[in-house]
Amino acid sequence: MKNNDTVTQILAALAIVTSILCTLYETAATQKRLEAKFVRAKHIRGRQYPVLPCLVFNLNNKKITDLVELTVMFENTGSPISIIDIKSPVTIVLKNIESIVLAEVIDPQPGNIGVTATVSGNCVVISKSMLNQGDRFFVNIVCETMKVSDHYISGVHARIKGLDQIHSTLNPGERHIPTKYAPYVITISFYLFFCWVLFRARHRKKNSGDGARNG
Repeated sequence: MKNNDTVTQILAALAIVTSILCTLYETAATQKRLEAKFVRAKHIRGRQYPVLPCLVFNLNNKKITDLVELTVMFENTGSPISIIDIKSPVTIVLKNIESIVLAEVIDPQPGNIGVTATVSGNCVVISKSMLNQGDRFFVNIVCETMKVSDHYISGVHARIKGLDQIHSTLNPGERHIPTKYAPYVITISFYLFFCWVLFRARHRKKNSGDGARNG
């Protein structure tokens, strides 16, 4: 009888966890989520990173001493985002720079996304384009820097209907759990919690039985 009670409790816990997983999955599938991830900062030339002493960069008749190439990845991990949803375009704001030399979109997946990047002051503006779930692209930015730094991106922002904020990982070494995995992490946590509760309940019941027999 005791074994049957334990099995019943485990099955009930699994049913609850399965119900939670289905609810979270359905909720996640209907939410808009756009993620921005810093990929790398590559120094092309600088006071501390000379490529060749004789190599000189000039922009508008101005000698450039420090150049860095930044790469940021964008991915839609939620429901589709249409052009009419985008009230204000995605904008990358930079810091610790003198000017932006070049900004371009590379390696779009799929290749027909049609996203472009333009420079506006110390910002890079991404054109409005429909993004389906799983669509991704990279933005390459070449900047003249004020100083050698590990932090050149101040933030990424946009106004998109149904999207509270862009989930950003913009600092080197920063890590986070992608939001598309959040339902599974939560579900596993619930499952482990229920297993712990059942284990504790069974352990207390066993101790109570042993105590009664000893008494």
